[in-house]
Amino acid sequence: MSLGIGDKVRFLNDVGGGTIVKILPKNMVLVQDADEFEYPYPEKELVLVEKAVKEVQNIVKSEERNIESQVNQVIDEPEITGDNISEILFGFLRKKTDEFDGFEAYLVNDSDFYMFYHIVLRGDDGINKIDANVLEPNIKISVGVLSREQINLSKEVIIQIVFYDHPYQTLHDMVERKIKIVPLKFFQEHVFIENDFFDEKAYLFELLVEKPGLGESVKTQEDFENNLERKDKDESEEDKSRKFKPRKKPETLEVDLHINELVD
Repeated sequence: MSLGIGDKVRFLNDVGGGTIVKILPKNMVLVQDADEFEYPYPEKELVLVEKAVKEVQNIVKSEERNIESQVNQVIDEPEITGDNISEILFGFLRKKTDEFDGFEAYLVNDSDFYMFYHIVLRGDDGINKIDANVLEPNIKISVGVLSREQINLSKEVIIQIVFYDHPYQTLHDMVERKIKIVPLKFFQEHVFIENDFFDEKAYLFELLVEKPGLGESVKTQEDFENNLERKDKDESEEDKSRKFKPRKKPETLEVDLHINELVD
């Protein structure tokens, strides 16, 4: 059963419980206990005790529809840069408050492609979906939050991407990338660097970097023409006589016609 704001819940793997006061991205909720402390919790680790009043749920659903409508209006007109450069990145931003200690994960589509993406987290307990959706050209999106505990228990993030609807009708193969999770690195400040995509330092991984553009040959048209020119030059300078073997001169055969030379 889906949980909503106002629902009273108890913790599945911990003592206590409270009331859901906010729905967080990617199957996370904010639970307020009796002392008015708030804790982010995965929805699957909560047990429903009592559903919220129906009117409260209706208000929340109405607000969600308004937000979704605003998001769709933004998505309808994606930015197309036409710079023929494609770069796909995955990044982590450090998030530490009194209520939460962990990281927010982002997918960056710095290209003129739309793309389907599917992101999972592999750990000791198997595969858990982080997010799956469509990302528009030249957009970055938060795909989920990972707690310190999740990072410590995880082995890798797996990202699968299918590209489509490029303005130049370029076709590209599906991409799958695996990011190995090394918990110690996530808590070292030097791995978080200044960058062009976020206002704060981020731990970034390049999933794909291609110039000029996805789907183009590794060799540019200019390289191709230069290779042809070089090949023509090499052939013109080559001694063509080496390609042919000289014809053998005919040999004169001498035959002694004396009978004693022809037969025994």
